[in-house]
Amino acid sequence: MKCILHTDKLDLSLLSPADAQRVLDFITRNREFLTPTEPDRSLPYYTLEGVRSMLSHERRDADAGRLYRFWITRTCSSTIIGSVLLSCITYGASHSSCIAYRLDQDCQGMGYMTEAMREVIRFAFEDLYIHRIEANIMPRNTRSISIAKRLGFLIEGLSREYLCINGVWEDHLRTALINKHWEAAP
Repeated sequence: MKCILHTDKLDLSLLSPADAQRVLDFITRNREFLTPTEPDRSLPYYTLEGVRSMLSHERRDADAGRLYRFWITRTCSSTIIGSVLLSCITYGASHSSCIAYRLDQDCQGMGYMTEAMREVIRFAFEDLYIHRIEANIMPRNTRSISIAKRLGFLIEGLSREYLCINGVWEDHLRTALINKHWEAAP
């Protein structure tokens, strides 16, 4: 499956193991910056072989419709500056997904993540036919909260000790965005 989304300034792509070096460059360049907001990472995550394996699993999950991680580059550039992940995709009675996002430390405050998220949300609502997208964000992650609010996510509550981040069980604000144009199939 080849899936590339475009915005005015960005390309968002599903990658393959052949792209491992570009992903590893992003991961290592932002390792210290992202550590406070991500799960503990073992050494293989920071190796070329570990990234190849991760991308292989991501591609298999995308092909099965379970998960889509879009890697972000500026248009006409091959340097990865972030990612947006749609995961926990379910249909049946819920038609829902979770979303997570991260951006290069040198690209903060430029509107890139809002632009990328807007396009991934469009993809989720229009192409995947998702009704509800949930974003869970640590209360101290004010940049991520601002992006979610800007895009219309509403805070629904606090999930206590929701995820183990950097070795500590962290509370997360549970936010959600509802697809107002969703209609059940006849």
